[in-house]
Amino acid sequence: MLRTLAPTAAPLGLQNILAGLLAAGRSETFEAALAERFGGGQAYGVYSGRVALRLILETIRQGNGRQEVIIPAYSCPDLVTATLAAGLRPVFCDVDPHTLDFDEETLWRLLGDHTLAVIHVHLFGLPRPTPQLAELSQAAGAILVEDACQALGARWGGRPVGTLTEIGCASFGHGKPLSLGGGGVIFVQHERWRPAVAGRVDALPQPRRLATAATWGRLALLELLMRPTGYWLATRFRLRWPAGDERQWTHPLQRLSSLQAAIGLRALPHLARLNAARRQVGQALTAALAGVPHLRLMAAPAAAEPIYLRFPILLEDPGRRDLLLARLWTIGVEASKMYPRALPQYFPHLPAGRCPGAEMVAQRLVTLPTHPFVQAADVGRMVAVFSEM
Repeated sequence: MLRTLAPTAAPLGLQNILAGLLAAGRSETFEAALAERFGGGQAYGVYSGRVALRLILETIRQGNGRQEVIIPAYSCPDLVTATLAAGLRPVFCDVDPHTLDFDEETLWRLLGDHTLAVIHVHLFGLPRPTPQLAELSQAAGAILVEDACQALGARWGGRPVGTLTEIGCASFGHGKPLSLGGGGVIFVQHERWRPAVAGRVDALPQPRRLATAATWGRLALLELLMRPTGYWLATRFRLRWPAGDERQWTHPLQRLSSLQAAIGLRALPHLARLNAARRQVGQALTAALAGVPHLRLMAAPAAAEPIYLRFPILLEDPGRRDLLLARLWTIGVEASKMYPRALPQYFPHLPAGRCPGAEMVAQRLVTLPTHPFVQAADVGRMVAVFSEM
């Protein structure tokens, strides 16, 4: 079988990528389309999701003496580096390993007069409860900032995540729901933030032509490599996309390129179809694995409409994880540990208490691919591997 499923993929179609090269236009058109589709506020395209979050934090800290940003202790390291780049102090809050939500007791304890913002992450495309968290943050005088980088197109209570609060962000990076080879967006719903965000984004330079050309080449290559046959070939020749250390990734303060905006404008209408395919696989895995022992699935709350960017599973026995990943590899599935450490372990120089929930997730998590290249037979083979544990 000359096919291997990548951990995640967001196929755009080579015709859309080529068309974007020929019809690069103004990013404002893409931003208007994003705003119309997601919440009706304002959308501002920037270099990456990390840059989007940094600009948000720099905006809301202006004239505010608070310095602390509460971050879930199991999440992307970019949350920490963006907070530090904004001149603020990350505060790690443990998570409930069964839901990936903030541990409520810990959050209550951490919120205070020094809290500027709480970062609310919809990890793996699973929308997490937002209204109660917004009220809790507001009562402490803090701003709830939504991170929908892995959940663009998911909904909570019928509304798109990323636009449920005053301000939020999403990403167009590799492996995200809508991948443009990089890029991010700031969603602004409250009028009080629009002038400041618009001013900051307008002051950013456009990427240089050479960098834009490199982005297009990377996107075209990914379009080929993320397909099952292309990924199979890539892994045989050790051409898999390098993960590296996310703390060291560069994120220049720039706008979204006009090329990415043009491709995004063509690709945006296909996002619902891609997410529907992911959701179908996620629902099939949920139904098939529900009765398998030694596993814990993370059910989406009733108000959530998930997109299942990845399908997360917690193993009761972390010692079997490497063996399980190896078995999945033999059937042509590259599953993932996702983030192998809790955030305090990535940043040991930052003050933090123990975060046992986040550490448990880091030790026991496996994520399965759900992208549109996953077929019903692939789901059956994955379920068989877990059933034979």
